[in-house]
Amino acid sequence: MNYQTEKELTTAKTDVESKQKVADAAKTKLDEATKESKNANQLLETAKTNQTTKQEAVDKAKEELEEAKK
Repeated sequence: MNYQTEKELTTAKTDVESKQKVADAAKTKLDEATKESKNANQLLETAKTNQTTKQEAVDKAKEELEEAKK
C-alpha cells in the first residue's frame, strides 16, 4: 500500500469516527428529549387527574348545597 492510499484510509477513518461521535451525541440528545417528553406527559396526566378530582369535589359540594336548600 502506498503512502497516498494509507493517508486516504486514515482520513476516511477519522471522518467516520467524527461522524459517529456526532451521531452518538444526537442520539443522546434524542433520548434526553424523549425522557423529558414522557415526564411532561406524565405531569399533564397528573394535572388532568387533579383537575377532575377537584371538579368532582365542586360538583359534590353543589349537590350537597342543593340538598341542604330543600
